[in-house]
Amino acid sequence: MGSRTLYKAAKISEVRGVGITKFEKMMSELNLVQKVKRKWIRTTIPVKHQYPNLLNGIVLKSISEAVVGDITYYYTGGKKYYIFTLKDMYSKMILGLYGSDNMKSHCALATLNQMFEKRSDEELNGLIHHTDAGSQYLSNKYKNALRTKGIKISVAKNCLQNGAAEQLNGVIKNDYLDSYEINNTKELNNVLRKVKELMNNERPVAALGYKTPVEFEEYILGVSKGKRPKVELFDFTHKT
Repeated sequence: MGSRTLYKAAKISEVRGVGITKFEKMMSELNLVQKVKRKWIRTTIPVKHQYPNLLNGIVLKSISEAVVGDITYYYTGGKKYYIFTLKDMYSKMILGLYGSDNMKSHCALATLNQMFEKRSDEELNGLIHHTDAGSQYLSNKYKNALRTKGIKISVAKNCLQNGAAEQLNGVIKNDYLDSYEINNTKELNNVLRKVKELMNNERPVAALGYKTPVEFEEYILGVSKGKRPKVELFDFTHKT
């Protein structure tokens, strides 16, 4: 995890004389800061559709109102892998995380099924499922799986409109995967299960008041719906 997140997770603030700025400087001087890898690989084969961006300007008031998904790549040991993600927009809980050596729709379905195991049918009914216009997400099998649960389909017009999902990609690859030796898809998915567990249970999130997603969802259960924090999403249709 990044220096600021680590500072909060390890409760460094309780150590006298070590402020967050000093801690970040120490991490940098000791060369303990991850370097971001930048290499673009196309993971989306867009297809024609008539689905709008349902997240434009809406206000989220609880979990299971909207999830975002994306596909990213990962190079290791001379091999290329693809990682499929699904994340709750409100609690930042990772609901699906799956690795493969291809980008076929069955991989997206495997990720979706992880979410189905995590959330009840009642929670899924009316949920907004937001991704880019990738053919995996707009295949008939995938759309039918969404419809059987009463889930609404939302599609981003460009990468900016799916930024919340893409931000997760960098965290998974730069903060976690490079710490493991991965030789095949079985090993990749074993690691991804660990990453999912770590990010949901141990990684504090600034937007959640530095609670972990699990802590935040447990906290929300004790707060009446009218008093829960609101998350207002950007309206890309608004012209400035």
